[in-house]
Amino acid sequence: MKGSFLALQQAANLVRDGGRVVNMSTGHTKRPGPRVAAYAGTRAAVEYFGHVPAKERGSRQITVNAVLPGPTDTDGLSPEFRANAEEFVAQTPPGRLGRPGDITDAVALLVSDDARRVTGQTIAATGGLVLRNPPNARSEGQRDGGSMPSRRRS
Repeated sequence: MKGSFLALQQAANLVRDGGRVVNMSTGHTKRPGPRVAAYAGTRAAVEYFGHVPAKERGSRQITVNAVLPGPTDTDGLSPEFRANAEEFVAQTPPGRLGRPGDITDAVALLVSDDARRVTGQTIAATGGLVLRNPPNARSEGQRDGGSMPSRRRS
């Protein structure tokens, strides 16, 4: 997290007037899953770190944004995710996992002059996948919609 903060700080200082800074986030910041706490936490911080430089550098027409990719077909997908990918694919209008080009296209838009008024935002490039837990969703280990995992009492 410290490295991301320092890199963003330096980028905001070094970017020319009218320049663009784009950070990468993850869908886990909106829809956390098991075993991703540290990763999701660092990416959430990167999203937040973009808000302040967006305001601090706005007078120089520098934009600072983040792209939040949805599930993307790369070698980085775990075998467990691949085994259940249909669940996510079925929730997207395109009916497929994202492709790396889908994400780079979102970045290209944000660095273009067409996005000159977009700053301090996290853009979800998810193919329409809603990355928030539905109100009645339960996490594994929870009961009655509570926020804490249930524990067996002796």
